[in-house]
Parts: sequence; C-alpha cells; structure tokens
Amino acid sequence: MNRIHFLNQLAETSARYNLGAGVPPLDLYPQLDIERLVGTYREAHPKNSLLNYHATEGMIRSFAAEALTKNEGYTAVTDDILVTNGVQEAISLAAMHFQGRTIACRDPYYPGFVDAVRMTGNDVTWVTDDEWLDEVGRLPEGSLFYLSA
Repeated sequence: MNRIHFLNQLAETSARYNLGAGVPPLDLYPQLDIERLVGTYREAHPKNSLLNYHATEGMIRSFAAEALTKNEGYTAVTDDILVTNGVQEAISLAAMHFQGRTIACRDPYYPGFVDAVRMTGNDVTWVTDDEWLDEVGRLPEGSLFYLSA
C-alpha cells in the first residue's frame, strides 16, 4: 500500500478518535477562555509579542534558538529563524532555498515532499542503503537531507 492510499484510507475511516482525519472528539476537550489566557500571558510577559507566523515575530524564534543551542549545540541567530504554519509550507520553502542543489530523502517521507522538490526543478536523491548515515555523509556539501520522523 502506498502512502497516499494509506492516508486516504485513514481520512475515510469512521473511527471516533481519528486524529489523522482531523476529527478528534471535541466534546472531550475543555472549553478555553482565550481572553483570560491571553491576559494572563500578557501580565507575565509584558514585553513579548504574541505574534509568531508570517512575519515570524514574537518570542517563538527566541525559544527556537534556545532549543537549538540546548539540544543540538548549535548557536542560531534569532533573526535568521523562520517559523512556518505547517509541514508542507516548510518543505516548499526549503526546496526553493535548495533549488539547484542536491535534495536527498529517505522513505518514509511526507506525502507532499516529492512534489515540492520537483516544483523547484530538482529531483529527489534517494538514500536507500542500509548504511544510510554514511550515504548522507557522502552527499555534496550544501545539500539538503530531509528525514521524516
């Protein structure tokens, strides 16, 4: 069964807890008082903006930079961090950024990945070897390697 067929089957199931089709049982979630939550946040962080998408403003880039430093040992410039509103948007932006360079991937991958890469005129370089980490290490410098968890 290919990935698209699997995702279509997942979306068509009538299971009550079908998170894959975007139909969680909303009656099990508590009602949120958004105005109270926003007020509480603003009181605790009066200098921080609540914005995060599109202009990528606010504190989310600072949190991302801290996480990269703490978890990966990589120091990022906060202004260079881009936050997207979804996986497909991020993949498309990355594919455009790496246009004309090697873009490699391993299966499984996000369903829109291949089309996004092809949209930029690139082809996907498939990493298939059992020793795939070594294969990734042999990619040309400046390549993008996409790995789906």
